[in-house]
Amino acid sequence: VEIMVGWYSNSLGLISDAGHMLFDNFALFLGLYAAFMSRWAADSDNSYGYGRYEILCAFANAIFLVFIAFTILFESIDRFGEPPKVYGKHLLWTSVVGFIVNAIGIGLFHDHGAVLTGSGHSHCHGHSHGHGAPQNHNVRAIFLHIVADALGSMGVIISSLLVQYYQLYLADPICSAIISLLIIASVIPLLQDAGYILIQGTDAVVLQKSYRILHEFKSLDGVLAASNMRIWTLNKDKQVGTVSLEMSSDPLINHQTVLTQARQVWSSFGVKYGTTQISRRGEGE
Repeated sequence: VEIMVGWYSNSLGLISDAGHMLFDNFALFLGLYAAFMSRWAADSDNSYGYGRYEILCAFANAIFLVFIAFTILFESIDRFGEPPKVYGKHLLWTSVVGFIVNAIGIGLFHDHGAVLTGSGHSHCHGHSHGHGAPQNHNVRAIFLHIVADALGSMGVIISSLLVQYYQLYLADPICSAIISLLIIASVIPLLQDAGYILIQGTDAVVLQKSYRILHEFKSLDGVLAASNMRIWTLNKDKQVGTVSLEMSSDPLINHQTVLTQARQVWSSFGVKYGTTQISRRGEGE
């Protein structure tokens, strides 16, 4: 309906909103499929399971959002110099219906909004990452798509009112450009978060505790040194870690006891998959 009315009315705002909603249908399908795949059990090909499909899907959806936003922005700039005549007769009711549809979508994702839109605290690398509550980046991407749609519909409502009552045809590209910039601004944190996980970055909460984790390993009975500790994020609530421990050469120090204590250290700091390599001082010399 939007694409037909937008073409008839020559409204860039409505056409762009229709294109955005078309991409959003694909994004919703992709997000649903990723949520389904993430529940697959680990196998010989994927020993950590398929949970990272959610992150990959979120990153792809964020790229889609940026592509759409820049396309609309460039088209808006092109219309600034000589704004075409827009026929506002059918714009208002079409955009209102579109806004109502998106408002329903926002209502369905209301429980996720508090966590998924407030995901900013910085760490030492200058990125913005999730706080203590686990975040589903896939759901966050879908939520941003719906919010961006609602903003697009609101922009069309405003521009159609200005066109219908004041013949201010410049309002159409201006509103489209503003909505594009808002979409880009909202999706940048998601791109940073998802991209940081895909390059195996360390979760901000775990990163702040890294010195404590290393200290706990060094404090274990019979451990002389701890080194080569690496921790990275697998998906929203799973951390992976490796560490090398050097044990005393004292034969009374049991290898299995140290390994059990190391597992407890990993578990106490929320690292689900912790691998510990243990060697005795003097081995191999």
